[in-house]
Amino acid sequence: MNANRPQWGLPLGGDPVKYLLAFLALAVGVAAVVLGGADDSPGLQFIGLVIVLCVVGHGVRTARRGG
Repeated sequence: MNANRPQWGLPLGGDPVKYLLAFLALAVGVAAVVLGGADDSPGLQFIGLVIVLCVVGHGVRTARRGG
């Protein structure tokens, strides 16, 4: 691989279980936001938003630390 070319995407050397758990948590958060909107439940939407923001924040923090 060319050393001058930036690498994009997820590193493949991580634990696959962590990626699966992060994906499932993200899916649960998005589902909570969508179902909370359909049911007109602002509390469920807020919980879903908190879950999504926590998963994204944890992913960004992990990526910045290098894995």
